[in-house]
Amino acid sequence: MEFRREKNKATVITFPILDSLGDPLPGATSPDSEITGFSDGAAPSSFADCTNEISEIDSEGIYSLSLTAGETNNDYNYIQVKSSGKTQHLIINTKGRSAEISISGMVDVTQDQLITVSGYTDTLEAAIYAFQKNTAFSNFPFPMITASGVLVTGATVTTELTKDGASFGASDNSATEIGSGWYGIDFSADDLNADAVGFKATGTGGSQIPNPTNFTIKTQP
Repeated sequence: MEFRREKNKATVITFPILDSLGDPLPGATSPDSEITGFSDGAAPSSFADCTNEISEIDSEGIYSLSLTAGETNNDYNYIQVKSSGKTQHLIINTKGRSAEISISGMVDVTQDQLITVSGYTDTLEAAIYAFQKNTAFSNFPFPMITASGVLVTGATVTTELTKDGASFGASDNSATEIGSGWYGIDFSADDLNADAVGFKATGTGGSQIPNPTNFTIKTQP
């Protein structure tokens, strides 16, 4: 799971910890977050404990980790979060801010957006960067996918947000189906009024049972 952040600046990242079946794991125990930094052409140094430890948001299996400025003061910062669930592997990329899109069917994506998607075989995990803070963003599409990678049609989707590590709450607007297993949502300005926003979508009543879709949104001033 990759995040893009500003170099040498404290930040918060949010991500799920998964159980053996690939579902978000509430109450993960014995957390141990470690970090190493490196640059192009240089090997990473040994892992060291992060300054802070993960904190669960509500009891949803979604966690946040606060990083100090020093912990982002490398071109690339690799974090492994060990716990009673699957080890979560995270990359903090601070090098450059070029537009980069690796997901099809995007709507209203400008040159400032960067989107990376991975994890189709478990929970869909994504990091989304460079949305403007406290500014509405319309027609954002996302898929609902089963654990085996099948797109789910006809689901009733519930969307929730956590802003800067606070408890999850409902988004201002509801998601609607676009078609072919893709859904869309209009983010209000208040939805994006945070430095880091965790997005979670769960679905019921569709063609199959989808895994939760989890995004991390990094806003820019």
